[in-house]
Amino acid sequence: MHAKIALALTLLLGAGACARTEPPVTTDTWKRFSSSDGRFSILFPVDPVEKVDTYSDQGRAVLIHRFMANVDRYEYEVDYADFNREPREAFNWLEQEFWSRVGKESRVVFKGDFELDGNPGYEIEVETPAGNRIRWKFLAVDGRLYQFGTRRPATTPDRGDVTLFMGSFELTPATATSPQRR
Repeated sequence: MHAKIALALTLLLGAGACARTEPPVTTDTWKRFSSSDGRFSILFPVDPVEKVDTYSDQGRAVLIHRFMANVDRYEYEVDYADFNREPREAFNWLEQEFWSRVGKESRVVFKGDFELDGNPGYEIEVETPAGNRIRWKFLAVDGRLYQFGTRRPATTPDRGDVTLFMGSFELTPATATSPQRR
C-alpha cells in the first residue's frame, strides 16, 4: 500500500505551472468511464490511461488499478485495490501517508468524512508550498479501497472540472465478469 500511495501522490504533487484564465467546463465534452472489474464509473475529460501495479500489504501481493488523465495543468486519477484493513484504520494510515508526501507545511483547505451509498469515506484538500491544490477522496467498500482525486495549480481557480470529476464517482453493481470477493 505504501508504494501505491507514494506513486499516486508523486503524480499528484508535480510542480505547478503559472496561472492563466481557463474556459468554463461543460459536461458535453466529458465522457463517463466505467470499470466493470472496479465496479465504479466516473466522468473524465479525456480517455484515461490504465496502469496496474503490484505492492505488498501485510505480507500479501495486492494489485492497484489506476486510471489517470492529464489535461492542461489538471490531473485526474481513480485507483482501487483490495486491502486487509478496517476503514478507519485505512483512512488514518492514508492520511499519514498523504501528509508525508505533501509536507506538513501544506495548508488544509478542507478535510472531513463523507458517505457514498452507505460506505464510509474521507476527503482532504490542501494547498502545497509547491503551489498545487490537491483534492483527494478515499472510500472503503467491502474490503476495497477507492481513491480518487485531482491536482491543479493553486493559482488557477477551479473552472468547475474538479467539482464535476469529484462529484461524478459512482459505485456500480458487480457483473458476471467481475472477480468474486471473499
